[in-house]
Amino acid sequence: MGLLDKIFDFMGSRVFYYPWPQGAIEVAEQQRDNFKRIIGDGFLPFLQEDPEIKLPRLPKDEGVILSASPNVSFGMEEAGRDFIAASAGVTPGFWIHGGHLASRGTIQKVDAGDLFLTNQRMIFMGEKRTVDIKLSDLIGVYFDESRKNMSMRVHVKDKEMAYLFYHPILMTYKIVMEALNKEKWTISHDDKGEPLYVSPRYKGY
Repeated sequence: MGLLDKIFDFMGSRVFYYPWPQGAIEVAEQQRDNFKRIIGDGFLPFLQEDPEIKLPRLPKDEGVILSASPNVSFGMEEAGRDFIAASAGVTPGFWIHGGHLASRGTIQKVDAGDLFLTNQRMIFMGEKRTVDIKLSDLIGVYFDESRKNMSMRVHVKDKEMAYLFYHPILMTYKIVMEALNKEKWTISHDDKGEPLYVSPRYKGY
């Protein structure tokens, strides 16, 4: 039995707990704060190449990769979960919530792999399967940023199962998804020719 299997066996119907590698949470918090700063300036650089991660191929007119995270645990959950919201915001697209997830449903361990967030999609590329979710098909996204959970639960239209992702870096995804839902973003370049994903607030440098 591998580590991921042991984690899900131990978890059962309880809140997910993962012994994250030392320093992983601090690194995620630092990246989250960095993303808050650059989004505050009205732009987001997007990924072109990453030597540690095999990036998915996207149609030229379909999207740009804004975040990439390796070693993300992925599961699926039946209906039957309570969500205690610490905060919630309504946007034209979908709900984004933050708070504590109290589990009552049955969680199925599925896979582990790389998670990508583009301006139009969320893509999970695991060892066993690939999951491609259009942001336009999202109903709600729930984030638990407690240090014992660090999870994201995704509800998709016409799906009986919710998708679950576990990794400290997901706190950064919350920041980016909130920004995507609040403003209209377009592709541009800075004064050095580097590609950026910018909001109407971006004035250049």
